Amino acid sequence: MRGFFNAFIQQCIMSNLLLYFGKGNKKLNLNTNAKISTFSLPAGWCCPGANICLAKADRQTGKITKGKDCSVLCFAAKDEAFRSNVRESRWNNFELIKSHDHDPLVSLIHRSIDHYVSRDATHIRWHVSGDFFSPAYLKAVLESCSRYADDMIIYAYSKALHFFYDQNTGEPLVDIPDNFRLTASWGGLYDFMIEKFPHVFTRSARIVSSREEAQRLGLQIDEDDSLAAGPEDMHFALLESKAKQKEKSAQRRLVHAI
Repeated sequence: MRGFFNAFIQQCIMSNLLLYFGKGNKKLNLNTNAKISTFSLPAGWCCPGANICLAKADRQTGKITKGKDCSVLCFAAKDEAFRSNVRESRWNNFELIKSHDHDPLVSLIHRSIDHYVSRDATHIRWHVSGDFFSPAYLKAVLESCSRYADDMIIYAYSKALHFFYDQNTGEPLVDIPDNFRLTASWGGLYDFMIEKFPHVFTRSARIVSSREEAQRLGLQIDEDDSLAAGPEDMHFALLESKAKQKEKSAQRRLVHAI
């Protein structure tokens, strides 16, 4: 009994010193079985490019505050509003990241992945909630991802496009490793960059309300993240109801794992 208690205390101490990665198995498509881990930060608070989905849940109360142009309520923020353990886990990630300089942060990311992510994991979805909130944070993540280039894909949706490429010239601001797959997410403050620099934003996603809308736009619908995580760069759509279901499913896996 004492050994179990000591192990429990050690686990609690360790969890406060590491970034938390959620766990969940998910099929990316009919032909590939993927073991996915997820990483999250507080919705809205870490989303410098958000616009139509900008919403924040207060850390203490969970009360949601919407951005002035918010027209699509962020389901990650809504989930944080009702689940204090999810809120605290994401804020702990945020505070830990902000307290580290580059080299210590890269080391922290490595140690956290080694602790939480199974050795047979095939993918990490970076930011089920939140986004790249600073150039320094982005650079640390990308450097960390390069360590797993031989055996794991890291993919992310992002509206913080100005951290990846210069918004005036389109010149790269960071080195993106081959195993990192960026999907430029429409509906943010930097949508103009997707249109202005199509040669660098070769993979993008926009939410549509129906299959007919996706067909009119000439976009394939990503039903299961296989287009976001797959090897082919392309523009695609997320069906609004599917996007909501996927977000809820990801949040449930996170809650059950905490």
